[in-house]
Amino acid sequence: MKLNEYNLYEDFDILAIWFREDEEIEDGIRGILHYKPDSIILELFDSFDGMFDHKSQHLNRIYGFSQDGKLLALEGCYKVRGKENIPGFSIDSYSVNEFYILDVNLNKIQGVDVIKSAFNKIFGDSGKEPMVESVRFSINHLHTWIDKSSISFLKYPDRNIGALQFNLDEYDEGTFNIHSEKLSLSESVTVVNKTNGSAHSLEEKSYLKIFENVGEMKRFSIYFQNATHIKKLIEFLSGAPLHFEYLEFLCEKETLPKKTEKFYPLIKGRYFFGQTGEQITKAPKKSLTLRSIESEFENILNNWYLKKEQLNFIIDSYLNDLFLPYYVETQLLNSIRNLEIYYRNFVNDSIEQKKEELKEDQQLLTDFVNKTVSQHNRNHFTKNIHFIGEDSLQTKLSYLFKQLPDEIVKSSIKKEDRSPSQSIKSLANSLTETRNFYTHGYKPELYPNRIQGVHDFFTMNEKLKLIQRYFIYKELGLSEETILKVLLPEAYKFQDTLPVKK
Repeated sequence: MKLNEYNLYEDFDILAIWFREDEEIEDGIRGILHYKPDSIILELFDSFDGMFDHKSQHLNRIYGFSQDGKLLALEGCYKVRGKENIPGFSIDSYSVNEFYILDVNLNKIQGVDVIKSAFNKIFGDSGKEPMVESVRFSINHLHTWIDKSSISFLKYPDRNIGALQFNLDEYDEGTFNIHSEKLSLSESVTVVNKTNGSAHSLEEKSYLKIFENVGEMKRFSIYFQNATHIKKLIEFLSGAPLHFEYLEFLCEKETLPKKTEKFYPLIKGRYFFGQTGEQITKAPKKSLTLRSIESEFENILNNWYLKKEQLNFIIDSYLNDLFLPYYVETQLLNSIRNLEIYYRNFVNDSIEQKKEELKEDQQLLTDFVNKTVSQHNRNHFTKNIHFIGEDSLQTKLSYLFKQLPDEIVKSSIKKEDRSPSQSIKSLANSLTETRNFYTHGYKPELYPNRIQGVHDFFTMNEKLKLIQRYFIYKELGLSEETILKVLLPEAYKFQDTLPVKK
């Protein structure tokens, strides 16, 4: 198989000769690597151990040379089953954490043992992971999110026919700089010609590429972390859980003569690991495609990186609710908590302001206590003097709701016969009681305004998710016009659907 035929979403098996890091290929054992998106198992038709030797229960790395000439490096291998047969031969099975399939032009590798030399060249002096100059990857429904095409339809009215054509040279590729990482992200497309008998069809496959601005080699894990972070941004903008389809990296290339912009890859590879969650088959229908925000996307991308520490927990929680089928009560509590964390991370910290305002009076009180209170009780009072409590959850929620545009307040928060201010106060109180009741589980009669019922839970959670998106979109730098264009059609569905206070 060609390297591009191995991907992360389809099962495959690889027959190869396998050997440990400290062995030569001549000492290798035949076996099959079984890959599934949720499990990776190596089955060996022999054992690395002798009959009474069990040193190979855990191996950091196992090398392989496949039937079709690919090199493989399996990482984090744990023996899960071993079977000895006398007479006969042993069968050992290893669970594998991750692995690389490497396509190497062995004719360009120097050394007595070209396979071992190739591995040394790929993994460098550290020997831990490949050193690469770029990573190209795709995720499911990426083409839908990018929303651009190189294919056009030509009409010939005089002959009453038409034809499909594609022109990659005219495809408007986007390149975006990630300043904090000194990296760039580009998006492009390949076109595959599919045939079925005499019928032909064209299929576009979009991909993203991360590369170093000054051409330095980096550890693969650095690129993988960035690819994962970018994928998370696309998931948030798409509103759907997504999966990697492949991650392909370039280790070494040879520039073609007379065409310096083109090159021939000498060493490239693909990375494989287990992914959780069911892969969605239907493309998400969201307005925030790359084409719709392309002029803003570099700014969005850089804000995403600059604010990742403050946003990470909120986004992870938001996306987990998309991936995992939690109870609706849990999802609602997560949404309330996310808004509280947003307030703490992005709203001006009122605690620091209070500390400054109370500094002089606190000192006067401390002096008074030191002069008039016995030493035995003094510490108790001074601790209370300097204690400044955090804003209550109800205060935080009320403040955030007041920052929302009038259109969202009217459609998602305001109740009939109540002013916007009263509606905001009522909702903040209701959410606070809901959080307190489901956190402490104490005396329902103490929380009469808590949200009850599956329908109200679901509707309220959808509203809070929309509100979360509004604030995160603002932090990412989307314009108010773009945000409202996306959110208002959803917000209007909630018109006057807040739980009725009983």
